[in-house]
Amino acid sequence: MPRVKVKIAYIEQREARKASWKKRKASLFKKLEELCTLCGTEGCAILYNPFDPTRELWPNYDDVMNVLGKFMAESEMSRRKKMLDLESYTRERIKKVKVKIKKQNKVNRELELTIMMFECFSGKLSLGDLNPIDFKDFMEFTDYKISGIDERIQFLKTQAPAPPPPESQIPQLLDEVVGGSNTANNLVMENQLGDLDEIQTTTDWYPNISWLDTCNLVEHDMGVELMIPSFDNLDPFGHGMSSS
Repeated sequence: MPRVKVKIAYIEQREARKASWKKRKASLFKKLEELCTLCGTEGCAILYNPFDPTRELWPNYDDVMNVLGKFMAESEMSRRKKMLDLESYTRERIKKVKVKIKKQNKVNRELELTIMMFECFSGKLSLGDLNPIDFKDFMEFTDYKISGIDERIQFLKTQAPAPPPPESQIPQLLDEVVGGSNTANNLVMENQLGDLDEIQTTTDWYPNISWLDTCNLVEHDMGVELMIPSFDNLDPFGHGMSSS
């Protein structure tokens, strides 16, 4: 569960104020101890209890007197150099808040001028309707936006890729690409045909098929039929009919 932000203001109820005193006093002493231990510094605290007339010292009386003695031994200018009391602390807080307010006012003004600009573009607002202060701020804001757009355009021009070739050169480039491909294809085809020419085309190694001369063509109603002699008397070495 997130912690609820505590409003920094005087607590009117006595019991609630007393409980807050005890809790924050212990937290203050713990933070001082951590600061002195982690950073090797010397520090002390003197607290006057609004509910008890006795004062409270941290860490103890001797250490408090030692730190105060070193502090008082310095010059007055050195002591006041980084001294911070309630008034100076409040003054510093007010200064920081004013800086935040100034920044937020600038952001709000830029949003108002942006809305004015879009209303002028859409025709909902005329420059003649603006008072002198708004008109002056509007013109300065518009110039600022235009200068930003010009800078962006110049940056994009430096980062833009190379422009495409003009249309007059496109047919020439296509002819070079296609022509180069056709030339390569023609060279491959010529090499393949040259290899085919080197292949021996003689049929001397085929067996003698003179036995086909013994086949007869017989004509009948269904057409012409090739009558092949019986393979029983066929010489497997291609010498025609074998003798029984």
